[in-house]
Amino acid sequence: MKKTASLIITFLIIFSALFSACVGAGSDKPKDTTQAVTTSSETTKSETTLPETTSPETTESESSTEETTAEDITTEPPITKSTVTLIAVGDNLIHDSLISSGKKHGYDSFYSRIKDTVSSADVAIINQESTFTYDPSKYAGYPRFASPPAIGEAAINAGFDVFTLATNHTWDNGEQPIIDTLDFFSKHPSVMALGIHSEMKSYYQVRVIEKNGIKIAMLNCTALTNRPNSVWWRMNDMSDKDYFRQMLGWAEKNADITVVIPHWGAEYQHTPNYQQTSWAKFLTECGADIIIGHHPHVVQPMMTVKADNGNTSLCYYSLGNFISDQTSVKKNVGGMASLTIVKENGVTRVEDATLIPTTVHVERVSGTKVFQAMLLTDLTPELLKKDVKFGSNTVEEFWEVFETASKSYP
Repeated sequence: MKKTASLIITFLIIFSALFSACVGAGSDKPKDTTQAVTTSSETTKSETTLPETTSPETTESESSTEETTAEDITTEPPITKSTVTLIAVGDNLIHDSLISSGKKHGYDSFYSRIKDTVSSADVAIINQESTFTYDPSKYAGYPRFASPPAIGEAAINAGFDVFTLATNHTWDNGEQPIIDTLDFFSKHPSVMALGIHSEMKSYYQVRVIEKNGIKIAMLNCTALTNRPNSVWWRMNDMSDKDYFRQMLGWAEKNADITVVIPHWGAEYQHTPNYQQTSWAKFLTECGADIIIGHHPHVVQPMMTVKADNGNTSLCYYSLGNFISDQTSVKKNVGGMASLTIVKENGVTRVEDATLIPTTVHVERVSGTKVFQAMLLTDLTPELLKKDVKFGSNTVEEFWEVFETASKSYP
């Protein structure tokens, strides 16, 4: 009996200890419970992960459990875009009658009707057909032009900031007027004078104008001269093609866009001749992006030129006269090149290129003619009736000349 009681007591003691251990294990939570929740959460996330093609929208709870790394963030490069508006007009051809008019009515009157259009452009180019002279006794029109510097002042006041001076009339009166002209522009450092040079080294330099972060290389030259180019580096002529290869090659590397302004072609012909078309193709091949021609004194078409090497350019073969006292309607209708240069993310292009018709209105005031360059769109029948040269013509005739000329493709 004693032995049996001892066994029973021993069994009870062992059972009691085992029961206490089990209860204690059930109440010991911290470590094991945390590990279990983490495991459960990872399993749930794995099971509910969405494919990449689903909507990027997530709930607050979902986003709180996901980690974003640098690799997950894709940043679009910023778009950088700048523009330059550019206009160019034809020949500023100063006949004797214009000099007389300017002396009496002021040279600013020449451009008063078109000043707002000119000054609104970022870059405004004018072909200054004649050189200036400081000697009033030498002021003259056709055939050997020499103009008052006040012409230049008036054009600058109107908003022109680039003057092209390599023309067939550059050497009409020898070297001194060229020197006078260069001296005049040296007093206007914000204005660019192209085509003539004060020293030999500038002959080998391409001028660059920078506007709104866009670098525009400009080169002006002439294929024609009425008198010998007695100091070869004074004026850019078109006798040496290697010169243009070198200059335009430099421009291609150092500017965003290149504008070449040649004096070329046959006078009073609406259709470009072989000299113009062959040179346009050559200049395009060398890197010219925009070509703006002068000399024919009438409008010629605007078109795209494609070179054999695949280069293309926008070519205005002739802008005609901007202001003059030449007779006939066709010589009294000019063109204004108008375009926008766009640079976007380092790539430059031309947009909105147009050819806008211009004309010259002439009235007689106090016994003297008053000459005013203007847009053809501003010429009304009532205004035309007051014109001392073309009062018997119609506005439609002017438009017909422009439409025909601008489509006279070679």
